[in-house]
Amino acid sequence: MSGLEDDLASMCRERNYWRRHAEEAEKASTFSQQQTSAAFKQARLLSMYILSACPEDPTGAGPSSRPLEE
Repeated sequence: MSGLEDDLASMCRERNYWRRHAEEAEKASTFSQQQTSAAFKQARLLSMYILSACPEDPTGAGPSSRPLEE
């Protein structure tokens, strides 16, 4: 019976190990998505700022006249 209890304890430790890794991976993925979203928003604002700072540029002469699309 002791062998079964040892096996069960070992399986529980392994399950907990993989659960922690899955949770860490999920947190990292969420953080990465948030960073990507923030970078996109910053780039979009910057493209709008550049366009408004150079109103005398003819269409197509400077940066793209279209704002970034997600």
